[in-house]
Amino acid sequence: MWNRSDWQQLYPWLAPLYQQPWRLGSGLLLMLLTALAGIGLLGVSGWFITSAAVALVAFDIYTPGGAIRFFALLRTLSRYLERLRNHDLVLRMQSQWRVQLFSGLARRQPLSTRRYRAAHILQRLTQDVEALDSLHLRILAPTLVAGFSLVILCLLVALWLPWTALILFVLLLSGSLCLLTLLSQQLSSVANRELGESERLRTLALEHIEGQAEMLAWQVQATHEHSLIACAERMATEHEQVQKQQGLAQAWLEGGSQLCMLLLAFSALIAFQQEALTAPVAVLLPLALLALPEVLLALPQAGAVWGRVVGAAGRLNTQVLSIQRETQARRVTEILVETPVALTFEKVSVHYQQRRIWQNLSLHFAAGSIQVVSGPSGVGKSSLAHLAAGLAVAQEGRVLVDGRPVEDYANWYQQVAYLTQESALLSSSIEHNLRLGNADASTEELWQVLQAVELDVLVKSLPEGLQSWTGDGGCRLSGGQARRLALARALLKSAPLLILDEPFRAIDADSEKRISRNILPWLQKRTVFMIAHQTDLLPVEYQRLQLG
Repeated sequence: MWNRSDWQQLYPWLAPLYQQPWRLGSGLLLMLLTALAGIGLLGVSGWFITSAAVALVAFDIYTPGGAIRFFALLRTLSRYLERLRNHDLVLRMQSQWRVQLFSGLARRQPLSTRRYRAAHILQRLTQDVEALDSLHLRILAPTLVAGFSLVILCLLVALWLPWTALILFVLLLSGSLCLLTLLSQQLSSVANRELGESERLRTLALEHIEGQAEMLAWQVQATHEHSLIACAERMATEHEQVQKQQGLAQAWLEGGSQLCMLLLAFSALIAFQQEALTAPVAVLLPLALLALPEVLLALPQAGAVWGRVVGAAGRLNTQVLSIQRETQARRVTEILVETPVALTFEKVSVHYQQRRIWQNLSLHFAAGSIQVVSGPSGVGKSSLAHLAAGLAVAQEGRVLVDGRPVEDYANWYQQVAYLTQESALLSSSIEHNLRLGNADASTEELWQVLQAVELDVLVKSLPEGLQSWTGDGGCRLSGGQARRLALARALLKSAPLLILDEPFRAIDADSEKRISRNILPWLQKRTVFMIAHQTDLLPVEYQRLQLG
């Protein structure tokens, strides 16, 4: 746990913590108040009972009774406020961590992101980021509070028994640090493996769900189920080992604390016999020490989760560093394009699985033009669209946007509206699907674009209108209706380049003829790259280019 390299892994994720000193300090103070209130509650209770027992004539019960109630209420209130403050701090840190990671992933080239499985990316965005919660809640804060509580309690004992206080401080401090260090070293690799098994389990589970048809066809479902169960069992074994070691450490710490309490009670008894302190104080000190294990028992948990946190931070750092290296290698810049762009394919060669698709192809689309590219299936029209959107890289040649390579635009994906051949719709409302194209669009603009694609009559006839549910993948809509909704979403996005790959697929000829003319106002002041098999029904404003 005291390895410098581990802390170097954690440092980038501690920055949001240091940026909120008020929330950090108040959370730690509330945790310390909770611990001290528990110590004070037990200590004053012992003092009160003993004082009442030895009193011969009269005894003031109101002052110690008030102190007991004060510590009890303080412990409850400070614990409640501490939960609010620390969880607010962690949630704020989580938001900054996620923004940091998401913004980095958004700047990556899609080709580099495709190297990772969906489960891998999901693991980074969920479990690895969530594992960092323990950095403050279960490691830093409990360790600091335990240290301060130990110092304050030993200072209290030192008022009457200085040498005993010094011995207790050395024993408890050294014992706690040794247990914390040994546990973190022993369980570091185990906790890291547990997190790795969790990622493998998520990957296998997603594959099992998504590949049901293929596994049934090839009769390998049972084999895959066995792999899934074996991975779950390995993860359960690793988790059980962590819990056993943590419980053993807590038992050792609890036993050591009880021995220290006996040592303090024996020293207090000798001091009482020597009339160095009164009977109530002789009972107060051991009972106050009896409350300390509640604070110290958080240390084994800190050691148990240490490896998990460091492992998650290391994987996230690898992700972030690869993003930084990729960005630096590409020498990208954030460029905001507000006017139509000129798109140029300069001697582009594209090969796919040893098959040549394009060789030394050169094309130029003027800024603000509406260019329709047609040709036989398999000629490579969609490959050109992927190149223009920055979703693919040509083996030779360049794709230029206003004379600059498309790779130089770090935020190019934010400035392209791309309707692929698939009508990808979320299982949400019609309005939500439309606002993915433009979150700031007014309700009037939504109805205007629906009217342009001739979907307004259908939406108005639905009981919930724009709030009507599309279903999983748009299953509540027909193929043509889903296609028109996806087209409307692409039109809503204010992008200098609009790429439409077969926008009228699954739409009848009469509707295609009307819609292609209706959307002309939405195509103005931008460069349009449209792919179509047939161009006979399109208005004359659409410029034609035949390939193949």
